[in-house]
Amino acid sequence: MKKQILFIAGTSLSPFNTMVTIAKYILENSEYEPFFVLSSSQFESKISLLEQNNISYKKMYGKASNSIDKNYNLLRKIYKTLQKSSLFLYLNHFRIYKSLVNKYQKILNIFNSDEIQAVFIPCDRCGGYENLFLKFSKEYNIKSFVFPYAYTDPISRLDRRFDKNELIFDMIKSPWLNYMIQSKYPKQIFEHDNKKALFYTSDTILAMDKFGSLPLDPWNIGGSGMIDYICIQGEQEKDKSIQNGVIDHLYITGHPEHNLLYKAYEEQENIKDKLITQFNLDKTKKIIILALPQWYENKILDRDTTDKYHKLFIDSIMKCDINLLVSLHPKMEVSYYEDRLKGINILEQSLSSCLPIADIFVSGFVGTATWAMLLEIPTILMNEFDFKYEYIMKLEGILKTDTDSFENVMVKLINDSEYYNKIKNYQIQSAKYFAKFDGKVNQRFLELIEE
Repeated sequence: MKKQILFIAGTSLSPFNTMVTIAKYILENSEYEPFFVLSSSQFESKISLLEQNNISYKKMYGKASNSIDKNYNLLRKIYKTLQKSSLFLYLNHFRIYKSLVNKYQKILNIFNSDEIQAVFIPCDRCGGYENLFLKFSKEYNIKSFVFPYAYTDPISRLDRRFDKNELIFDMIKSPWLNYMIQSKYPKQIFEHDNKKALFYTSDTILAMDKFGSLPLDPWNIGGSGMIDYICIQGEQEKDKSIQNGVIDHLYITGHPEHNLLYKAYEEQENIKDKLITQFNLDKTKKIIILALPQWYENKILDRDTTDKYHKLFIDSIMKCDINLLVSLHPKMEVSYYEDRLKGINILEQSLSSCLPIADIFVSGFVGTATWAMLLEIPTILMNEFDFKYEYIMKLEGILKTDTDSFENVMVKLINDSEYYNKIKNYQIQSAKYFAKFDGKVNQRFLELIEE
């Protein structure tokens, strides 16, 4: 029987496509069999993607009945009422511990460790099936990998926890239990701006520690102490990991999703010729690709306000003697924008497949701006709402603007060749620091599995 590579789809949908990208490469280029473990019903929508790619999977969940849902909601209300009590939280940890034991026994009943070569997880601090499979990997000497799909610094994680009352560390709320947590598990608490929060609730910390699946440091990816290969995308994340206390088992692999971008980079001349023909572009002029910000779709602004911003950006760009191509996010309704942007070239293709042909890139979100950085394309980031993009603040080459400065910066970038080349050189240096970009990310994963 072929050795299996397990992919644990745990608490978030976000990294699922990245896992499929890795799995497809393993399926096509090795004797290993990728196998997905789906831990909750949120992954039902992704099963068809696995079946299309002939990837095997196992559901670790059943169908929930309405009666269970109602009982759960009632228990949740009671829990919310009693959660200030140290005694209640302490007693509740026995229930959580029993649940962990039952889930782990389920893993042992289903999976034969002799058939598994490696386990891939997107997060080693989620506390669900991810950490149970890490315990399983450790006990049976199976290689474990956490792969790069998103960088989240501890402060951003902390900000979200301030919105959840049960995760705010408050000695008045449950003094006895929180005193014990602070004394015995100091790394489970993070402090910022004189506020403290727990990564997990107190009862969960006690249960996970008793079971043996509590991450040593849940605030940083790779901080669990249970990962063999902490795969990161570049030198920047390596420096940040070391700065945050994650020092060992770091491997720079690059980001799996960047392989698709690199493929387009290699084929950029053919892509450019096709788009010039498709949109009747002027070969003598620069090409600007505008990734139209999905501020309405992401519920940052209302429809009218978003449209006004879009008009401002497009009108400013069209004052210049250039070719403009507009890219829409998958969330955006194509027919609506085709009606609003009559006479403007709207790309049918994905942004990643077209971006390498751009001379200048304009975006409202940092994710796509870093793609352009890897491609060494001078980029204007419309940071109108002062998003705190902490992890790119020190990377030069991405010009951060608002509505007041946008047009002036853009005109200078288009017309001043010396300034353009300066920004391009910044991009080249930042790209080297940000991520390894050579189209061989999945190949490196396979090499690590086989070493």
